[in-house]
Amino acid sequence: MLLRSVAWWGLPPHYIATTASHIQTSVATAALTLATCQKTPLQHISQDTLYTKMVQQPPAYFSQLSHRTFSHHQHNQTSLTLPLHFYQDYIKHLNTVKVIFVSYSNLHCFFNSLPCDPERVEMATDLPAPKQINSAIIGARLGGSIIWHAPLGEVVAVELQHVYSGHYFLLGRPHCVWWDEHSSSWATDGCHLVLTSPTRTLCHCNHLANMAVMMDIEGRRENLGVMFYVMKCVMVVSCVVSVAILAVCVFCLLALKDMRGKACKLIKANFCLCLVATELVVLGSLGASGKPGPCAAVVVVFHYVTLTTFVWSAMEALYTYVTTIKVSTGSSQFWMDSCLSARCHCYR
Repeated sequence: MLLRSVAWWGLPPHYIATTASHIQTSVATAALTLATCQKTPLQHISQDTLYTKMVQQPPAYFSQLSHRTFSHHQHNQTSLTLPLHFYQDYIKHLNTVKVIFVSYSNLHCFFNSLPCDPERVEMATDLPAPKQINSAIIGARLGGSIIWHAPLGEVVAVELQHVYSGHYFLLGRPHCVWWDEHSSSWATDGCHLVLTSPTRTLCHCNHLANMAVMMDIEGRRENLGVMFYVMKCVMVVSCVVSVAILAVCVFCLLALKDMRGKACKLIKANFCLCLVATELVVLGSLGASGKPGPCAAVVVVFHYVTLTTFVWSAMEALYTYVTTIKVSTGSSQFWMDSCLSARCHCYR
């Protein structure tokens, strides 16, 4: 069934879910049977669409991180790492721990409405596509236990490489999911998302199962071309130069003497600092594209520093107006007094 993907086309969703459950259960049962009968402590079974690794070792063997980490046979950034003391209360006869790792290369495709190959996606007909499995499926099972739970304070770390990369597609609402064989559906309880990037997602789970990441594939990213990156470089260089010049201005205002008084220096220095903050926010916003949380934070901070800049600009204008009126009034009074003195002298 995994080799003949055409056989899945047109099946109702509940048939696909039931068939997928049977496949995953059968693979785990067969691997467990082989692990029970095997005489070697380590055995691999590799096919184009399926890879199984069966380990039967004493607990000391799993003290090394590499012995507790299982990587996908085709997606090198997809891996599953067991916690340090995962074998507690699960040590079998002869003081050995039996672990079965399984990875599928194309099983995730059968749950999706999108083509398995991202290059075959048609913008008009396929997108947007909600709730798509955007990673290969990877899982593990400990001994004969159907559901294994991590010891208190420890988690299973699952790193999942995206099939539909965020560099080329607009991704949204990532969820760490695992396949519930009893309900024949994807579940989220017991797993939470730690971080996500355009190319991969890190999940932490408190139990073992077949894991994946579910996302909304909202559309394609536009091919921006070389000009976009040229303009981006120009903007970065301009912001850096502006920050450097403004920093020099702040230093001069605060370090050098100003004949116009302390108030003028403080107003201008704060105005320059607000401009520096604005430039830094613009630079920081370059990496927030497509991320709702960072984007919202950038918008809030940018509005704040912009309003602060306007306030200090208004204070500078007010200060300039007040000082100009004072100078003008003082000069008029001086010339009036001079004229009066001259007239009095002439009359004498």
